[in-house]
Amino acid sequence: MKFIKIIYNPISPVLFTIILFIIIFQSEDFRFLNHGTYKVTTPSTQALGVNQKVINEECERIVDSQLERSGYKVDKNKTAIEIVKSNCLWISDSSFTTDFDADDQMEIVMITFGAGCGSCHAQEVRIIKDDKVVFYKEGSDFAITLANEFTGFVLQYPEKSLPPNSGDKYIIEGYKAVMGDEGLESFIGFYKEKKVYIFNG
Repeated sequence: MKFIKIIYNPISPVLFTIILFIIIFQSEDFRFLNHGTYKVTTPSTQALGVNQKVINEECERIVDSQLERSGYKVDKNKTAIEIVKSNCLWISDSSFTTDFDADDQMEIVMITFGAGCGSCHAQEVRIIKDDKVVFYKEGSDFAITLANEFTGFVLQYPEKSLPPNSGDKYIIEGYKAVMGDEGLESFIGFYKEKKVYIFNG
């Protein structure tokens, strides 16, 4: 009889609600939702190893497929080849060799982009002297030419990715050769300007 009175007591719904909240609050699910205790299921080390192995094999296949042809652009330089293989890169057809520092020895201008890229605008440019990278820059659509007025080179690239629209600008940077006791050490930028693309017709 007392139990029935408790159930039908006007305070009972309030008591039941309080008890229910206490039970929910103590549950793992409530703490997960309200305290940011996230349970993240991570792939096993074995699964990660398998995935990385597949990626590495595919990268090696893609790089090897173009390395024989494009390797001549970098004189089959071992440092250049190692960079391409270890970073999964393609060598751009705009890569070449020239003598930037006027010592009668060729430097390698290696322009690369990610192997298997679609539009291939994002690029890296490296200048390699013997087996040492003496210049590196990330950007897009690089054009590099031997300087006439100083010992070094001129680098041009768009401020935004190509193709350019009316009013877009491109950047021109001049880099002088820095010589040490053992020859070329690096290149230092000494001027930078921007110009607006001019469209004919």
